[in-house]
Amino acid sequence: MKSKFTLFTVASILFLMISAKAQTASRLIAQTSCSFDGASYSPVDSGTYIYSMGRGLSPYGFGWLFDLNMVYAYNSTTSKYSNSSLITNTFDFRNNPLTVLTQSWDTSSNSWANVENDIYGYDANNNDTSSTGQIWEPSTKSWQNTSKQLATFDSKNNITNRIFLSWDIPSNSWANFLNLIYTFNSSNKLKTYTVQEWQTASKRWVTVSMDYYRYDAKNNFVADSAINRDTVTGVWTNYSLELLTYNSANKVLTQTNQQWYSGAWLNYDNYLFTYDTSGVETGQTWQKWNKGAWLNYDNFIYSRDGSNTETIDQVWDTISHSWLNTFKRTSTLNTYNQPLVAFQYEWDAGSSRWASYVGDPGTRFYYETYTTSVNELSVNNSIKIYPSPANTLLNIDVKWNEAQTAIIAIYDMNGRLWEQWQTNKATDYKQEISVAHLPAGNYILKIRGENGQLAERFSVVH
Repeated sequence: MKSKFTLFTVASILFLMISAKAQTASRLIAQTSCSFDGASYSPVDSGTYIYSMGRGLSPYGFGWLFDLNMVYAYNSTTSKYSNSSLITNTFDFRNNPLTVLTQSWDTSSNSWANVENDIYGYDANNNDTSSTGQIWEPSTKSWQNTSKQLATFDSKNNITNRIFLSWDIPSNSWANFLNLIYTFNSSNKLKTYTVQEWQTASKRWVTVSMDYYRYDAKNNFVADSAINRDTVTGVWTNYSLELLTYNSANKVLTQTNQQWYSGAWLNYDNYLFTYDTSGVETGQTWQKWNKGAWLNYDNFIYSRDGSNTETIDQVWDTISHSWLNTFKRTSTLNTYNQPLVAFQYEWDAGSSRWASYVGDPGTRFYYETYTTSVNELSVNNSIKIYPSPANTLLNIDVKWNEAQTAIIAIYDMNGRLWEQWQTNKATDYKQEISVAHLPAGNYILKIRGENGQLAERFSVVH
């Protein structure tokens, strides 16, 4: 079985390497997706990622702090990739995302068209205190507000309140929608979670549900009991109950969910977890309550052999009273435990083997190593490029907090490299360059120094 992966312009986003500090992490720079067509894996789309300022994996452990993510859709008729979507992120000096701009390719104008824009705000402790969602209105060629969130945090950085607002077009103002209130115990564990809805007629918040959380002596979360309030009668009633048990290593063994019905708690579903001797999860079984007993429903088996991982999905056959294979997902990891390739297969009961079926996905990932350092460059490092839009000349003004050489490169939104040159060792670099030969459009100027990176977006018009 052949795998036909095509990586779109990956080479064009890789810089000529220069002397740098020790590389300690790995970040995603491209990925290609494919789908089984009955004979082989055919391309679906491809994406590339560009970073700056030593950013890579989010400090939360998921998501990438990229400057640009360009996705290209594959046309099986022409066997070529074409622009599909573009996400542009900006960050503050602490590497918190400030704006996330999503654009799609407009074939009629042969340019990127605005779609969505998200704007974020933070307090001095990097807590996300605000976010605003916008959509592009083509008729007015302007951004239209859609949603907003406002959050507050206590002195221990626990979130205490998050308000959701929606944009009211008739009044051209923000309207309250939902309010979430959080309280914590002395161990900073969530104690209560309250949901309130805004009543437009009475112009006040009305509480509609509350969750109460309990913990054992080891601070393991063991129960969540939820109650709902009838907004008409004001009567509170039990709604749901979640119960958890743990093994001696504080790993979850069972999670049982119950619902309140006719004045009593009734079982609804149940999860069973298994682990190896190292405490790594090896399986999970989902059961549903049926006629006074637990009935097996889904089963997941996790395994790893060196750099290869495997997840098998099974369903319970009520006739043979046994587990039947359905899907298998495999991946190969690099030394950073990041997937290099990932495929999905389906169980062929007739031949008793795993096989590829039409539509089964596959993905290949590409990475580069980089110097981890959210503090690698201080706020004294800066880049200014002007004017933008530029017509014939562009001025570049770079200031480093320490003398270093750097490589400067100019890319277009397709990832194509147009210019690249190396600077002498210095703390300040100023240069006026010609952009008269560049086609009109948007570009990224990226600087890779010995001890850090900078990037800025500019446009050219003629």
